[in-house]
Amino acid sequence: MTPRTLALAAFLVLVGACADWTLPIDPGEPDPPAEPPPEPPTLPRAPEPEIYLAARDGSIAGVLTAGSRPSWSPDGRKILFVRSAEIQLIDTDDSVVTSLGPGEEPAWAPDGRRLAFVNGEGIAVMNADGSGIRTLLSHRLRRDTYAPWDQGIGKPAWSPDGSHIAFEHRGDGDIIPAQIFVMNADGSDPRRLTPTSGFQYAESDPAWSPDGSRIVFWSYGYGIATVPAAGGQPQQVYGNFPAVAYGTKPVWSPDGSAIAFTANRFSSRPAIWSVLSGGGEARLLIADGYEAAWSPDGSRIAFGRNRDP
Repeated sequence: MTPRTLALAAFLVLVGACADWTLPIDPGEPDPPAEPPPEPPTLPRAPEPEIYLAARDGSIAGVLTAGSRPSWSPDGRKILFVRSAEIQLIDTDDSVVTSLGPGEEPAWAPDGRRLAFVNGEGIAVMNADGSGIRTLLSHRLRRDTYAPWDQGIGKPAWSPDGSHIAFEHRGDGDIIPAQIFVMNADGSDPRRLTPTSGFQYAESDPAWSPDGSRIVFWSYGYGIATVPAAGGQPQQVYGNFPAVAYGTKPVWSPDGSAIAFTANRFSSRPAIWSVLSGGGEARLLIADGYEAAWSPDGSRIAFGRNRDP
């Protein structure tokens, strides 16, 4: 056998040996497609809360609109509120609603031409028509918090003369609790309202007295308390923890005689109570409500109420 014949024979043997390694010419039917994963269940959305109006004695006048966190205009004709993370403005006479843009926790300036609110940058101001947005103070106010957990600032409240804004730093959820600050209306000179030495209590929800001399707020150590607007030692008005806790949102009546507040804010049935500004027994003002806001003349109260799911 010649060398050429031997090489051909070896090649044919190799081809035969590799025949089992080759793919078939007809690959057959493709595998059926995998079943698509089931759609995740659609969870029901919590219904939007509603804003109601009541008379000064707590008797309900009716629902105004869907939303929360009402704030009266100084002339008593309009109410700022929040709906779906947007600031809205409603005329209490004709119920016309105007959207002013994204934001939370709006508060009228005493001049009625501006409002303070909270956005992703910090505490900002805008004109009453939604224009001229300007950040006053950044969420990154503090350097003593654990930065990754710092919860920023919120709940601005104007002084009656418009010169200052009280607000809450929400703490870092670890070492530094929520605490009340005051700043100039242009965002300068932010400073703690209560003592910075000694045991530090959680605080929230500042509001000014009608004469601007004191600020009421909630404190873990004092309950509802007031403190001089220039800062100082808190004076307890009403305790009763845990019914009176974070989210209580105390607010002075326009004549300065009483303070309305929310009890059991995050329960299924929060309620609005009132207490004399000098302290004493609390009385039920509005069952099933929260975040009371007095009209400037004291004749009406706007408040939030959860809808039944």
